[in-house]
Amino acid sequence: MSYNTTAGRNTIKWAKTGSATGYQIYRKAYGESSYTKIKSSTSLNYTDTTASSNTTYYYKVRAYYKKADGTCIYGDFSSVKSMLNGMNEVNGVWGYYINNVRQDSYTGMAKNQWGWWYFQNGTLNKTYTGLGTNEWGIWYYKNGQIAFSYTGTVTINKVKYNIVNGQVK
Repeated sequence: MSYNTTAGRNTIKWAKTGSATGYQIYRKAYGESSYTKIKSSTSLNYTDTTASSNTTYYYKVRAYYKKADGTCIYGDFSSVKSMLNGMNEVNGVWGYYINNVRQDSYTGMAKNQWGWWYFQNGTLNKTYTGLGTNEWGIWYYKNGQIAFSYTGTVTINKVKYNIVNGQVK
C-alpha cells in the first residue's frame, strides 16, 4: 500500500489481489482505539476527503470475494499505513509534516484541537513569545500559542503593538 497526503486529502493505493470483488478501507485517528470501515470499493485507490488537517490517521485495507449466494470471503488486512498531515506528535516530539515527511525548515503557524501554535524549524516552540502571521492577520503568541484572551499593548524590539483578543490591530 502506498500513500500521498495533500491539504487534508489522504490518498492510499494498493495492488490487485487475485480475483477480489472489492476492497474495504478502514481508518482510525491517533488516540482512537479501534478502526472504522470508511469505504468499500472496487477501485485500487481511495482518497479520504474527510481527513482533518493536523491529525495522524492510520489506514488498512482488505480484499473480499463475493460468492454467487451473496456471502463474502474476506482476506487478511494489509499492513497499517500512517498519514501525517500538518501538526503531529511523533515519539513525543511535535513537528510539522507534509506527505509524511517532517518539514525541518518550516517556521510558522499550525493548528490542532488545542489552538494555534508556533513552529520554528519544523518543531513546536513552546517558549516563543512574539508575533506570527497567518491568512487572517498578525497574532500575539505567548508560550508558543496564540494568546486569544490577551487584550492590551506589547512591546517587541522597541515597537508597541495594540493587541485585541490576541490579534494585532
